[in-house]
Amino acid sequence: GELADDLQRWLDGEPVRARPSSFGYRVRRFVGRHRGGVVAAAAAILALVLLAAFSTFQSLKALRAEERAREEERKAKAVVGLLLETFGATDPYGGAVGDEVKISDLLDQGEARAEGLSGQADVQAALRSALGRIRLERGDFSGALRLLEAAREAEISRLGNDSAATVELRLSHARALHATGRRDEAEEELEDCLAILEALPAPDPELLAGVLQGLGATLPGQEGAAMLERAAGLLRGLEGGDLILLGDILSSLAVHRSMSGDREAGVRLLKEAMPLFEAQGGESSPRALAVRSNLANLLDDPAARESEHRVILELRRKRLGDRSLPVANSWSHLGLALSELGRHEEAEAAFRSSLAIWSELAGPTYRLTLEALRGLARSLARQGRLEEASEAFAELESRLPEAHLDQATAQAFRAEGAELRSRLQGETQAN
Repeated sequence: GELADDLQRWLDGEPVRARPSSFGYRVRRFVGRHRGGVVAAAAAILALVLLAAFSTFQSLKALRAEERAREEERKAKAVVGLLLETFGATDPYGGAVGDEVKISDLLDQGEARAEGLSGQADVQAALRSALGRIRLERGDFSGALRLLEAAREAEISRLGNDSAATVELRLSHARALHATGRRDEAEEELEDCLAILEALPAPDPELLAGVLQGLGATLPGQEGAAMLERAAGLLRGLEGGDLILLGDILSSLAVHRSMSGDREAGVRLLKEAMPLFEAQGGESSPRALAVRSNLANLLDDPAARESEHRVILELRRKRLGDRSLPVANSWSHLGLALSELGRHEEAEAAFRSSLAIWSELAGPTYRLTLEALRGLARSLARQGRLEEASEAFAELESRLPEAHLDQATAQAFRAEGAELRSRLQGETQAN
């Protein structure tokens, strides 16, 4: 308008336009007489306008944040509702008791429900993600990967490849990749997640620690240990932080340190992790028993290791049943201790028990399934049953192409099998 134009001209040191004696003219005269006051008033008005604009922007931003929060709440309620409907059958007060309904069947029902949610892509992805994480915790790695890949693809399509909102899902996806032996793909996924989080001004420290933990489990040697150290540093002293996650990170770091030869550091870290797990789930919680198992493995005396692993095995069987991955792990550790004590028949029985569970729950080509099969072959060979041992190694080698093992591990398996066949051939010729 005229006032704005003339005010700008005056501020720029230019002559104002000639006007008749109008309200505008009187204003210009007033400006000429009170330049300082007008400039101050103009600045104040401008500040008020900017403040109003900023307040409006903040209000809109808050409104959008509130809308997003409502949307996330809606999605969460929908997913929780679907999970409760699906798993409600395990409630002894609301229907069939847990013994009558297999969790695997309920997971299948949950997947069927997810298939019917094509009109609600966000809820469908969230439900698949939740079911995938449950399968991952239960050791159904291929089933978990299938669900998490579908959820990941949908969420990246909906939100974009660089969205921070996809990181938690992609972290679970990376864990499933790692569990199925696809370590290179897991590392790539985790590196992408790390780049997304580090680009944020204030990333969630627990989510960042989870990504660093994943990289620590994937990367070798000191590089992996450095990731775990950084993750632990983020969570130590964090008020209200996830103590279970911190305990998991400390346990992983303890394994790194122990494998690098620093057993003292491994023991110290495991003892730091133990009370975190005990505080959450008691002395016989799965994680507390995992720490106890790792501590047992660091004992020098194989008889002490055997005794401790027997106690842990019984505690796990009592809490988790006879067929679970932690129970399989205990059988394997017990077999190793018995082998070192020269009790090879007992070791054979332990490895057979371990192998049956790993094969059923994790699959025939899972790394620890193959480790149990190798333990069985070794125990047979040490009893002089070379032909049976050779057959076991031949079975192991036949699974290697599908096993997603690193080249060095696969080569070590093959070399041990070749050595055993050579021994068998030598004995045959001697006879």
